[in-house]
Amino acid sequence: MKTFRSILIGLVIASAVRVGAEPIGDIISYQGKLTNADGAPVANGTQSVTFKIYENGTPVFTQTSSVATLGG
Repeated sequence: MKTFRSILIGLVIASAVRVGAEPIGDIISYQGKLTNADGAPVANGTQSVTFKIYENGTPVFTQTSSVATLGG
């Protein structure tokens, strides 16, 4: 019984490690409302938006995308 329990615990731990090892996707979904400096929605159309991810104050990822806006 003790051996069976040890094997069962080992299998549970091994499967938990496998679930945590899944690769991270490369897509980040986002939504929001773009406003101008006065707080009014930007004009409808295509806007250029820059996304940056920082580590210790240093940008490690930068991407500029065109996004379509409707009502901000």
